[in-house]
Amino acid sequence: MGPDMHPDARYDDPDAFAGPSDGWEAAGKADTRPGSRPGPFDDAPVPDDGEDELGPRATYANKEYVRINLAELFLLERRDRPEELAGRYVFRGAVTRHPALDAQGAVAVFRVSLYCCLADATAGGFAVRPGVQDDDRPAKGKTPRTSQPAPAPVTAPPAPGTAPTVPVPASNGVLAGLRDGQWVEVYGRMTREKLPAKLARLAPRDVFAGSLNPGWVFTADAVRLIPPPSDPFIFQWREAEPYLW
Repeated sequence: MGPDMHPDARYDDPDAFAGPSDGWEAAGKADTRPGSRPGPFDDAPVPDDGEDELGPRATYANKEYVRINLAELFLLERRDRPEELAGRYVFRGAVTRHPALDAQGAVAVFRVSLYCCLADATAGGFAVRPGVQDDDRPAKGKTPRTSQPAPAPVTAPPAPGTAPTVPVPASNGVLAGLRDGQWVEVYGRMTREKLPAKLARLAPRDVFAGSLNPGWVFTADAVRLIPPPSDPFIFQWREAEPYLW
C-alpha cells in the first residue's frame, strides 16, 4: 500500500475488472503471438487508417480533446514543449481518493503500466481538479443569470447493452461524488502546480509502486463514468498522435 493511502483504494484486484469489454480497444493493438505481450518500446501497430477506431480526438462542448493514455501524458509533460502542454486532452483511469485531495476538492486518477509482469507494475496518475463552478451565483450588485439545470448525478457506469453515459461538467460536486475504483474519462488541460511530497508518492492499493505527477495537476472540464476497459493496463505508448489511449 502506498504512503498515506485511503484505506478503501484498490486497483488490481482481478474481480474489480471482471465484466464484458467496453468495445473501445482498437483492433490490432495486442501482440497475437501465443503467450506474448508487446514491450513498451516496441513499435505499436497502427490500424490501416492510422487512427484508433474511435479516432485520435474526442469532442466536448464543441472543443477537441486529444485522446491519450496516462503514460503518454507523463512523457508529454517531461518533454516540456509549450505547444503540447497547452493542449486539451482526455484520458481514462481509475479513481483513488485521499483526505488531502478531498480537502482541495480533487481526486487522483491512476492507470497501471506493465513492463513485463505484475511484479513490476507501476501506477502513474494525476491529481484532477474541478474546472467548472458548482453554480452561477452572480457577484454582489450583478443581475442574476438564468440558472441551468444541473446534470443528473451519475453514480455507476452504464450496464452492458445500454446507452453510454455522457460527459458532465467537472464541478466540485461531481468530483466529490466519485468513488474509489470507479473508472472515468477525464477531459481537460494541464496546470502547473507542485504537490506535497506525500501526495507525489500516492499509489492505489496492491500496486508495488506509484507516482502522482508531482509538478502538474489536471484541470478537468468534464468527466464521464465508464466501465473498466477489457484490459486495464498500459503496455505501450507513443510520443505523438495518434496516441494509444
